[in-house]
Amino acid sequence: MAKQVVIATQIVQKWWSEDKTVDVSRYTDMLQETGSEQARLMIENGMREGELNDNIAHYVDDPEDGVDFRGWFTVQQFSQDAQPEEGALDDGEALEKLDQVICSDWERESAALRQLVNKMADMLPEGTLANIITEQFEDELEEADNL
Repeated sequence: MAKQVVIATQIVQKWWSEDKTVDVSRYTDMLQETGSEQARLMIENGMREGELNDNIAHYVDDPEDGVDFRGWFTVQQFSQDAQPEEGALDDGEALEKLDQVICSDWERESAALRQLVNKMADMLPEGTLANIITEQFEDELEEADNL
């Protein structure tokens, strides 16, 4: 008898704001909705990961021009047997393993991005707009790692 395997796809989103006073968790539902739509459009164009952006002015205490958010999405796929075998992981263990994979993927991807940004910053003349933007991107990568 053939073994059935279920392939699950999950879109993992990570959001942050450059304004450290902002509690990003207040905006989670809105950011997830926006991120899902932006990710869907990029996935339709063949991308498996990409940058997300949103500006939200939802709460009374939000600035008039809104709160800027940046994010990153990654499409994760994993398989699991349709019928668990002896010693198979329960749901909690499976989620824990998935979290470990997502974290290790982020660490690997952010390290590769950081190397690229460092090389670009070294090649660009100091004080040029491209150099300044590259340095800001490097700072944002570091902040994202600390979330």
